[in-house]
Order: sequence, then structure tokens, then C-alpha cells
Amino acid sequence: MRVSIITPAYNCAHFIDKCVSSVKNQTYKDIEHVIINDGSKDNTFETAKKYEKEYNLKLLTQDNHGIAYSMTRGFKEASGDIFAWIDADNYYDTEIIDEVIKIFEKDSSIDIVYGNIDNVDESGKMIFTYKPPHDISFEKALIYTTGAIPQQPAVFFKRKIFEKIGSFDSKYKIAGDYDFWLKALIDKPKLFYYDKSFGYYLRVRSGISQNARGTIRGYKEMLDVCKKYKQPLYGKIMMFIKYAKGYLGSFIKK
Repeated sequence: MRVSIITPAYNCAHFIDKCVSSVKNQTYKDIEHVIINDGSKDNTFETAKKYEKEYNLKLLTQDNHGIAYSMTRGFKEASGDIFAWIDADNYYDTEIIDEVIKIFEKDSSIDIVYGNIDNVDESGKMIFTYKPPHDISFEKALIYTTGAIPQQPAVFFKRKIFEKIGSFDSKYKIAGDYDFWLKALIDKPKLFYYDKSFGYYLRVRSGISQNARGTIRGYKEMLDVCKKYKQPLYGKIMMFIKYAKGYLGSFIKK
């Protein structure tokens, strides 16, 4: 059972070594790693290219088109039975893919396996562990938004999930994964929650204005996505509170 892992990469030469190493050094070996260099202006492409002969790496490069376009291209180029994606600044636990594949092999009816994520700083110091709901569904995802969807790098899914959806919507720069998972969850796939940390999500503090702008844009995109799927009133209230806290928090020095 081949696993295809997609990594969109833009100006991440400083981080991508750890991401690549975490895929290359997996105990499970039938892995294809597709990295899309999305018009980086630093040495992202050169840094990734040095690993080409060390494992099954497919390195693509293009002008800057954004994460949604890169994700769609990566999955369309992928040859695996099981799909996943991991951002270039995140990385996996070394044995997690082996464990996930055993779950798929034990029960062929499972469509999606997901788990926890350790949030860390640049030194690798633990900040907190994110544990998603154990009973994710389309209805709950509309109410609790991004707090009730599987999240990279802690989710693996069958190829047919992507093939039915066909692409990530390129108009979303922030809410694209949320839109993708609503499209997947509406068909009621069989999910399996594995109570273990799959990998590490790097949290890097960025500028206050950038955080504020990103929060506003994210809220506008989420409103657009939720409108398509007729989000209930309670969900709208929950989302407003969440993004209001995020916006105000962007001005508070931690």
C-alpha cells in the first residue's frame, strides 16, 4: 500500500530539512514524497533537491500560484493508495505511517485515519498537544469549524476522497483545507481516530499586523465557505467569537 505525501513549499529553506528527514526516515518505506516548490525566492528548491537520490522524492517547481493550486497539482501527480499532506515547516513522528497503514489494513472500510498534533516552537519545545474531536462529522464541522476537521500533519486518507473532490479551491488562501474537508465529510466517510500524536506543528510568531490581516482574511473566507453549506446560527456565533478572540490576541504580546 503506497502512501503519497504532498508538501507545498514556499520560502522555507530554513525548515524543510526536518520535514524531508521525517518522511525519509519513516520505518514504513513504500512512501512517495511530492514536494511542490511554489516559486520560492530562497534556497527551498536547492535544499530539497539534495535529497532526490536518498528516497522516493518527486520534486516539482512552478511559478508562485499559492497553496491550493500546489496541493491540487501535488495530489494529481501522486501515485499512492493513501494520501496525506504536510507543510514544509512541520514534521512526522518516525513510526507513525507504519502504524497508520496497519489501521487501514486491519479494516479496509476505513476511509480516513486522524490523530493528535504536538505544537512546538523552533527549538522543538512542546507548547501544547492538539486533540481533535473523536467523532468528527460534517454537521459538527459546520458548527465548530476548524476545531472539528482532521488537520495536517495528523491525517491520512484514501485516494478516492481526493478523486471525488477533484481539487482544492484556489480562491481560498486560508480556508482551503476547511472547504476541502467539508466536501469530504458531507459524503459521510468512515473515520478512525487514533489517539496518538502523528507529528509536530511548528508555531512561529509573526508580525502583529500580519497576524491581524490574516485573521480578518481567514474570517471572510470562512464566512464564504460556511455560506455555501448553510452553517447554522449557533455555528456562526461560535465562529465570530473564535475569530474575534484571534484578532484581539494578535495585538497582545505573549
